[in-house]
Amino acid sequence: MLTYNVWEQTLKKQRQAINRMKFINYLTAIKGVSIFPMISLLIFFGFFIFLGIYVFFIMDKDKIEEQKNIPIN
Repeated sequence: MLTYNVWEQTLKKQRQAINRMKFINYLTAIKGVSIFPMISLLIFFGFFIFLGIYVFFIMDKDKIEEQKNIPIN
């Protein structure tokens, strides 16, 4: 019976350590952490919007044709 109690106590300590190490616990301690996902989303969409504007409006059409024919040459 003694070994069972030791085993149970060891498991309890391991569970407590895992609960302390969860990433969400660190995030809840940071003030204003909810803004970071929004900033990431804006950077992601901003990059692809910029890329689309560059390709469709700014990039030279001859260069697009040249790059389109690269696999053929």
